Amino acid sequence: MMFEIVKLVVSSVFGGIVGGLIVAYTNDKLTRNRERDSGRAGRKLTFLAFMVQLKAETEQYHAPNTFATFYSNKVPNLRHAASLIRADFSHDRRTKFDELVAVASGYNGAQAQNGQKQILADFEKIISYVDT
Repeated sequence: MMFEIVKLVVSSVFGGIVGGLIVAYTNDKLTRNRERDSGRAGRKLTFLAFMVQLKAETEQYHAPNTFATFYSNKVPNLRHAASLIRADFSHDRRTKFDELVAVASGYNGAQAQNGQKQILADFEKIISYVDT
């Protein structure tokens, strides 16, 4: 009789410990996933806000022969902003994202000076890609 009571107590304590560990582990995993997803969503929104602002600045009037300078000053900002979210994409999507950023940030002075509409289209492609 005493042995059965000890066995029951030990079994209950052991079951409680194991159950507690399983609950703690599951709670930790869910919290980490939620925080990771929240961070990902925040970085995406920040990047999209940057791109909308960059697109609006690009659409504004630029005095003759000044757009290339404006563009070359903004390219490092675009690359920096892109670097902050590129890890949030899966491998295939990251490759495509990198390609879009490379095209949008790859114009030389003369190409940029005469390519404002194309650059705007490239910015829109990035916005659409990230927003999907």
